[in-house]
Amino acid sequence: MVKKYQPYVIDISGYFMGDANIWDNLNASHFEGEFYRETYDQIVRIIRGETEERYFDTVNFFNPQRQGFEKDMERKFDIEYGLEFFKLLLGKDDKIALNVLDKLYSYAPEDERVRQYVEAVVSAP
Repeated sequence: MVKKYQPYVIDISGYFMGDANIWDNLNASHFEGEFYRETYDQIVRIIRGETEERYFDTVNFFNPQRQGFEKDMERKFDIEYGLEFFKLLLGKDDKIALNVLDKLYSYAPEDERVRQYVEAVVSAP
């Protein structure tokens, strides 16, 4: 079926967490807002013909110019807990670690520990 129709696939849910603060009458919970913005941005690129890719499995983390970055910075986020959580996830080789590091970068870009982790991740092959 996939070969016949060649669908576009956006497979980024593994990078995001559920957000208990986002509820509506139809759904018990939602992913965090970044998931929806990133999915939307990828759909726009497809519609505008900006890419020939058909499978999307990467996320635009660590980009202060991305849509919603300033809004994301307004949320409360415990930097120390975030660093510990990041290290735990990194040790388990969990993709969510990138999400947590991206949040740390949003809230504490001046923190030397955060900068070192971001530089290591961004420069990794």
